[in-house]
Amino acid sequence: MGQTRRVTPGGLAAALRADMATLESRAHRAARRTADMGRLIVYAKAPVAFGELRDGLVSEDRPTGAAIVATAPHSASVEQGSRPHMPPLAPILAWVRLRGAQGLDAAPAAKGAPAVIAGRIARQGSATATPVDAAERVARAIQHAIAKRGTRPHWFMRDSVPEVAGLLDAFMRSSLLDEAL
Repeated sequence: MGQTRRVTPGGLAAALRADMATLESRAHRAARRTADMGRLIVYAKAPVAFGELRDGLVSEDRPTGAAIVATAPHSASVEQGSRPHMPPLAPILAWVRLRGAQGLDAAPAAKGAPAVIAGRIARQGSATATPVDAAERVARAIQHAIAKRGTRPHWFMRDSVPEVAGLLDAFMRSSLLDEAL
């Protein structure tokens, strides 16, 4: 029948350390899975112009788990907004040309930034022609508005937190509870 085995204090401590190491390993694995899958959630919420903001989203292993990191140089300014400053004209001009072309291509169906930018460019000209420098005029107007008011935040990371937290909860429960049974 069942025998009672005596465990020495040193043996109990070793068994507890081994169990703790197993649990920590499972938790770390769940955090890595969460960061990998959570990156896709953030990716879906990130604004898109030329794609460098989305392309800069990575999941990184950390000693205590993992993290989703936005590496594009302008990530923080997009996420948190910015104070008034004079940004360089070239990136704004490229954005205006992209958005204006999108708005002109989609014509009546255009919404949001493409429609606004296309409308601004169209107002620079007549019914039959648009001035060559219309995109630059619009870009300079945007540049001066940023210099005066800054930019509003686009909370693509913050808005992803509830979904990523749900993933973390599910992965932790699966890793710690189900495997422990």
